[in-house]
Amino acid sequence: MTYTPSYILIRHAEKGDSDVHLSKTGEARAHELVNYLKRFFPELYHKIDAIYAQKQHNARTSNRSVETVTPLSNTLQLPINQAFLKKDIEMVAQDCEQRKYKTILVCWEHRMLPKLGNLLGLRHKQVTHHRG
Repeated sequence: MTYTPSYILIRHAEKGDSDVHLSKTGEARAHELVNYLKRFFPELYHKIDAIYAQKQHNARTSNRSVETVTPLSNTLQLPINQAFLKKDIEMVAQDCEQRKYKTILVCWEHRMLPKLGNLLGLRHKQVTHHRG
C-alpha cells in the first residue's frame, strides 16, 4: 500500500502593529479557521492528525503562525509541533514524511510555503488555492 498524505499549507493570519503578534482581524481569522476548514474541506478537516507552525525564534520575532493555529489545535485537541524555525523547512518536510501522518496542516511564513510544497513533493496541479 502506498503512503500518500494530504497537506494543508496556510500562511499566518494578519499581523498587528508589531511583527510579533496577530492583529484583532488576524485573531478573528484564526478563530474562524476551524469553521472554514469544516465548511470548505470537511473530508480533510476530520482527518487532520498533525499541526506544524513556525517556531518563534525569540521574543522579537513572529509568533503569528502559532497564534493562527492555536484555536484549531484546541478544537482538535492536537498539539502544535513548533520545533522548527522559519529556515528549517527541509527538516519539517523530513519530519512529516518520517512520521507517516495522514493529513498535515502546516502554518508558515508565506514566502517559504512554495519551497515547502516542493520539498513535500506537491506539484502545481495538486495545490489548491482558496481564499475565503
